[in-house]
Amino acid sequence: MSKTQKRKILYGRTLRELQKQIKFQEQAAYVPISTVKFYEGEKYPYQILVEKKWLDRGVKMNLTKLFETQATLDEHIMQEHPELRGQNNLDWKLLALQVELGECANEWRGFKKWSKDQEPRVYVPNPEDLCEECNGEGYFDKHKELKDWIFCKNCDGCGCHFYNPLLEEYVDCLHFILSIGVEKGYTGVHINLGTIQRMNMGKDPLKDFGTVFGFIHNFKENPKHHWYDSVFEGFINLGIALGFAWNEVEEAYYAKNRVNHERQNAGY
Repeated sequence: MSKTQKRKILYGRTLRELQKQIKFQEQAAYVPISTVKFYEGEKYPYQILVEKKWLDRGVKMNLTKLFETQATLDEHIMQEHPELRGQNNLDWKLLALQVELGECANEWRGFKKWSKDQEPRVYVPNPEDLCEECNGEGYFDKHKELKDWIFCKNCDGCGCHFYNPLLEEYVDCLHFILSIGVEKGYTGVHINLGTIQRMNMGKDPLKDFGTVFGFIHNFKENPKHHWYDSVFEGFINLGIALGFAWNEVEEAYYAKNRVNHERQNAGY
């Protein structure tokens, strides 16, 4: 899938599974534009049509809190790794950003033209996050005969919750972009999402991945504020192309930030 779809169909084996899909996609600014359809005999009989709800014009991003949160994490890392103080940390942060950006592209999969599976990894069972209702079993009363097992509606029978690997890799990139801004003192960044959308930017992930890689290279060769702004804006364009709404990006960032603090406390 080389471009973000404005409309797409969501599928579910059960109505509850479809409702979870709808709620999940709403975070990426997709809203239902049809009623739920039931197609008997289909593998995923419950279906609904959704449409991308583009952000309103003039929506501005205030990144101050994100930079402050990242600066706190960076200081925590410095406390755990004092050898990093007083040295140039830009080169390894830029390499880490490039690696994470490559991992993000790998979860997107749209560049894998040799494969029949180019669907982004956005709705994947997480075996480490077991369902609390059925204790990871997926069904109740499994001591009985198979026909008498009770389907767990909380996890749709899979025994675990779902997560979004593509979004997780995207916010890993955001951590390093923010950290680089803190490193260089380039924290005065404000991006107008309305302007981006009026210019029809953020439409093609394949192009936007290449653009961000190019801006990172330019910034490495000439680490000036305007190239950092270009990296950040290109990255936001990429997020839009991947179908993310900014509120879900922020939510995922803060969640991963807490995990990163926990990792430092655990000697990661």
